[in-house]
Amino acid sequence: MASRMTINWPTGDKLIDQFKEKYGDKTILAFSRGKDSIAAALALRGKVDVIPVHYDNPPYLDFITESLAYYVRQVEKFAARYRALGSEVSWNAEEQEMAGEFLAHAAALKAEREAAAAEGREPRLAALLDSWGGATIAYRRISC
Repeated sequence: MASRMTINWPTGDKLIDQFKEKYGDKTILAFSRGKDSIAAALALRGKVDVIPVHYDNPPYLDFITESLAYYVRQVEKFAARYRALGSEVSWNAEEQEMAGEFLAHAAALKAEREAAAAEGREPRLAALLDSWGGATIAYRRISC
């Protein structure tokens, strides 16, 4: 019978500490706008300075607008799911902090949409997104 080999790879904060020890406090994260890259960015937030890099063609920079619109949709989805779960959610302090930020952003988006409707104008979502940090581009042209 073959024996199973178990490898205990470091996870969570231990992995981040080992990374910082080896590479320092800054990292470039290939950001595809998928769940994995968003989860990685959230896990590293406040622990490592993350420089997001988008692997897209930059001529018109549509991916920035798409990324910001995606954030709006995800924050609003999160708030709806949070309300649906009610008091059944049990998170650690870090998760509660992130949830609080997402809920505050969802509330601000809702308030802006309501104010815009009452005033007969388009919602100024770009101003809100900019006040929360907006989008940063790290771009380097590579010659082949």
